[in-house]
Amino acid sequence: EADRLLIGAGVYTAGATGGDKGANTVNATTYYTGGKQDWIPINKVTAETRTSTTTLTDDAVLKVTMAASTKYKIRGMFMIDVAGAGGFRIGTAISNVATALQIGIRYTSDNGDLYHGTHVTAVGLHINDGSTGGLGIIWFDAYVENITAATVFSIQWAQSASNGTALQIKAGSYLEYAVMT
Repeated sequence: EADRLLIGAGVYTAGATGGDKGANTVNATTYYTGGKQDWIPINKVTAETRTSTTTLTDDAVLKVTMAASTKYKIRGMFMIDVAGAGGFRIGTAISNVATALQIGIRYTSDNGDLYHGTHVTAVGLHINDGSTGGLGIIWFDAYVENITAATVFSIQWAQSASNGTALQIKAGSYLEYAVMT
């Protein structure tokens, strides 16, 4: 019994070494509340930078592998540090055709302005005009319906204008997704 997961006054492991965070922790891959799947997080634990590129490219971490014949809801928050002359673009990519895709985006720039809009797959959204640099936050919500084959939904980003000063998506940025039933 020492290696079994016990549920009593909370979740704990008796005599186990624990999850990847050490003793008294538990790793889980899917969470359910009331029989329904909860949001599954994908966290960016280290910052990622890009310089001298305007080509939208997949983020190293912020992507969701989706099963065929499944509907997903996806949301995320990205903290960006924009090089003044480089600006910032964001896009999405799906490796196979989705039958339905809708994305709503909200973002704030270093001057505190709040913007919102919708987004079309593989088209960059020009977040910063490149005339000023600074920090920004992007939030988005998406609905993706995929019927034919497994696919990957990925966040892509690049500079609006090629610049040698690095553009960065900061650690702590994340995606969350859930299968819709």
